Amino acid sequence: LPVHIHTGDAAWFSFGELCAPSPGGRPLGASDYHAVAAEFRHVYVSGVPVLSKKQRNEARRLVLLIDSLYEARCAVHLAATAPLDALLSPLLAASGDDDQMMGGAEIAVDEAGQHSLPFQAAAVGGRYSQDGELAAFFTAKDEVFMMRR
Repeated sequence: LPVHIHTGDAAWFSFGELCAPSPGGRPLGASDYHAVAAEFRHVYVSGVPVLSKKQRNEARRLVLLIDSLYEARCAVHLAATAPLDALLSPLLAASGDDDQMMGGAEIAVDEAGQHSLPFQAAAVGGRYSQDGELAAFFTAKDEVFMMRR
C-alpha cells in the first residue's frame, strides 16, 4: 500500500485509497490495515462520505480499518461529510428488520431458514476474486451488529 503523505509516525490517506475499490487493483483488507498500524501511530483519513446501501463493501472496510487501528492502539482522525453517527445511518435504516437479508452479495436464505448455497460449496479458501465475495458469509444481523458498534 503506497503511503503518499506521511511524516514521523503519522500518515494521511483518502477514504478512497483505503476503503473504496480501486480500478484494476485488489480491495484492501485486514492485513493491509495491520501493516498501516504497524508503521504509524496516527492515521488521518479524509473524504469519508455518508455511506449508502450500495456502498456496503466500503462500509465493511471502514469498520475493519477502524477495528484494526483500534486494536493496534493507533489514533484515527476522520474528516467526514457528516457526524460520525450519521455515516452509516443510511445502511442501518436500509436494513429494516434484522431477520431480512440486505441484498447484494449475501447468501440468500429460503423460507425454512437454510442457506440456499451450502457452506461447502462457497469459496472460503485463498483470495477472493471479486469485490464483495467475502460478504457472502455475513448475515443481515452480522452486518447490523458490526455497523452499530
